[in-house]
Amino acid sequence: LFRHPHPALGARTWAQSLVDALIEAGALHEGGARILEIGGGTGALALGVTQALAARWPEARGRFTYSILDLSPALRRAQRERLADAPLPVAHIAGDVERTDLGQGAWDLILCNEMIGDLTGVRLAREEVEPLLAGHDPEGLPVRLGDVLRRHPAVLDLADLPDEFWINAGAISLLDHAAAALAPGGWLYFCEFGDEHRFPVISEHLDHPELSIHFGHLVKVARALGLEVRYEEVFDLLGASPGLDALATTRGQFAALRHAAARAGVTLDKRAWTREALAEALGPALPLRRLEGLRFGRLGERVMGLHPTDFKVLLARRPLD
Repeated sequence: LFRHPHPALGARTWAQSLVDALIEAGALHEGGARILEIGGGTGALALGVTQALAARWPEARGRFTYSILDLSPALRRAQRERLADAPLPVAHIAGDVERTDLGQGAWDLILCNEMIGDLTGVRLAREEVEPLLAGHDPEGLPVRLGDVLRRHPAVLDLADLPDEFWINAGAISLLDHAAAALAPGGWLYFCEFGDEHRFPVISEHLDHPELSIHFGHLVKVARALGLEVRYEEVFDLLGASPGLDALATTRGQFAALRHAAARAGVTLDKRAWTREALAEALGPALPLRRLEGLRFGRLGERVMGLHPTDFKVLLARRPLD
């Protein structure tokens, strides 16, 4: 929703804001970095990040490398097309992150932007936990959940479990492997929707179901792995201004708006539309005053059917020693 420069981000894109935040945190510097993005989508974030790095440091091309690991052949094709003229070299790796060796100390920065909700989730009953800890894993999972829990026994408090619950088995396992794949002083960025204290729930996100993230579990695992951890809302990390008004609508309402706009010869993409930007995009072909039912509200509370405060960040660093 923020692929274009947006006033809530100080006229920056999401990728520019992320690069600025990572520089401020110390995760990026002009000396360069080996960057791995896991689950690159259509390549929009990769393009934005490489452009932001090249704009800030003219010598970036010789100092930064960018790689994308992705399972989907269709998305890898889209990434190659979008990144054909990227200002930094981009390598494309085919693979399922739940089955791919990320290497040991191979990366200075690992980015997982809104993808860990797609990884393996396991629904458990309370009485299944102790057998898991004893080594009796469910069959057919790409992640051996019992191994994960035995490595990190603090993840589940047996005295405080609901009768049934989901656990982010894939995300926890990825964190395990990503921590080992970081070079000393390297950073990882996990961004997804979830909460520090709430067990995962199924959400129909965009066009497919995803599992929210129990960030409290990830924080415990990251600290047990010896990582230095920051956990916060992504809007806070990026320095966004949540008080601006933006289009707050349902999927059906936006579909109707896009249809009306198309009939007027205007193509509307999905973005965090301010009233002014939407009026300019629709132009005289479809003045806002002719439209009923559009709702604008505080961007920090709802934008395009999403609640930005639901999206959190785990930012972690492997110490130099």
